[in-house]
Amino acid sequence: MTLIPTTSSDGIRLPSDFWLRVASARHSLLVLDYDEALVPSGSQGMEAGPNPRVLELIGTIASHGRCTVAVVSRRPLAELRSRLGPLAIQLIGEHGWQMLLRDGRVEEYSVPREWAEALQQAALLAASRGMRERLSCTRSSVRVRSADLEPDEARSFERTCTQLWADLAFARGLLLTRHDGGIELRAPSRSKGTAVQHAIAHCGINPLSVYVGNDEDSFRAVHHFGFGIRVGNDVRPTDAVGTLASYIDVVSFLERWHRNLGILSYVHPLGIGPTRSPNNSLEDVRRHAEGPRSVA
Repeated sequence: MTLIPTTSSDGIRLPSDFWLRVASARHSLLVLDYDEALVPSGSQGMEAGPNPRVLELIGTIASHGRCTVAVVSRRPLAELRSRLGPLAIQLIGEHGWQMLLRDGRVEEYSVPREWAEALQQAALLAASRGMRERLSCTRSSVRVRSADLEPDEARSFERTCTQLWADLAFARGLLLTRHDGGIELRAPSRSKGTAVQHAIAHCGINPLSVYVGNDEDSFRAVHHFGFGIRVGNDVRPTDAVGTLASYIDVVSFLERWHRNLGILSYVHPLGIGPTRSPNNSLEDVRRHAEGPRSVA
């Protein structure tokens, strides 16, 4: 698809039919990546919580009958619950190893012992090299942060960490990856992408699915169901079809999403719906979804 600006912000670029698809969907699934879309990436985001306006919008969107909201993260479920508060949404922690469903049930999967022991060994190796203050550990992953370092120092630090963990990753079948702001070693078989697939499957109503973040597995997971929207100015090749320049643009994106959910609020007398109001033509819906056009 061709990427074109669809809002007044230069930081938002989306496919030309994006908002029309959102407005006309009988049901949608909005998956937000906590680590990339809701807080700053890197060391700043480790301590910062989401913008209060973002939390307000998520709550409002989630309360709408036509949209399911999920938040996915590498962080533990307990941390997500404390930072997001009592929102009626699905939470997915530790790359899908933990899930809080909308009905309040918690699903937690055990990390196989071999992988858990290897991750503990990786954390001890990093600590022995003076990286203790930069370590973040969960049951399913170990991560070292480099976002606060100068570029050359960060690259050198990441190379050292990669070399430190490479043999262990190969011997135990762990995944060693670089993300903006750090190096991560994690257990395989579950990922943000498989978590997004789980969320789609549990909607049970073939939703228009949109993932907002910076995870390529998740972009591929929604490819046949909707749209992947990348947050950040990463220039590497991607399967995303739209971009938000930074997590700051997520506020404008969610405000627009909320407005478009309200377009199709009419329910057919026979229970068939939602559909557009009999007072609105399809062109009215399209015009509302696309917003005002700029005049050259």
